[in-house]
Amino acid sequence: MTRIQIKESDIRQMVNESVKKVLKEMRRMTDYFIVEKMLEKPERVNMSQITNHFNNRRNRVEKINRKTNDFGEPVYSFIVNCGHINGKEIHTITEKGIIIIQNAKSKNIITFLIARPGQITRYWDGLNLGLPQGDEKFDYIMRYCELHEKLGHNKF
Repeated sequence: MTRIQIKESDIRQMVNESVKKVLKEMRRMTDYFIVEKMLEKPERVNMSQITNHFNNRRNRVEKINRKTNDFGEPVYSFIVNCGHINGKEIHTITEKGIIIIQNAKSKNIITFLIARPGQITRYWDGLNLGLPQGDEKFDYIMRYCELHEKLGHNKF
């Protein structure tokens, strides 16, 4: 008879992975935000392609422009299913911590968010990927997000 030995660290890892899976499923039931995949290259953003929803939120764009001067270059893009009637979305994170949300089919811009750090990390969490720690661009984005949160830029 072969004896199996399991280390305490292995048990901890198994428990952590199980808890993460359960929490992910609970989040799906309460907050429909399913990150389906990360795109190989960030999505290009065409400011002339906007939705009525975006037009109705012009004040948000004006506030973002006053607070950040520009949105920065796109760095990461993800396909996200938010359960919206118009379909999936592309969420693009810029170097200055702005999340640009577009309709995946039409590429029309729906809205912008000035992100907090947790809003950035949930894309990687949603795919069960480790954060790109040590990646200069990611670290730069996170510093911007920390600044947004500290200065209250994300509260509108």
